[in-house]
Amino acid sequence: MVDAPEGFEVPVYRGPLKPQLLWGAHRDFTLLMAGLGALGFLWKVWLLLPLVAVLQLVAAWGTRQDEKWFQKIPRVVRYKRYYKA
Repeated sequence: MVDAPEGFEVPVYRGPLKPQLLWGAHRDFTLLMAGLGALGFLWKVWLLLPLVAVLQLVAAWGTRQDEKWFQKIPRVVRYKRYYKA
């Protein structure tokens, strides 16, 4: 490792680099699930509430496995399984 000259060193904090979590899953996904749960409650679609709870648990489990799974989903969806030769 090369030593930097005096005054050219900057500490890097991990806080801004880590994803923001809410209830163990990514904040955006959790807010989406909370909104769906609220709509299910208002529209009296009671089957939606357990579905939202299960999706939130799966998201929390996925976040424990890999913190960046939420960013990988769009890439997987756009990935072509077959390319013409």
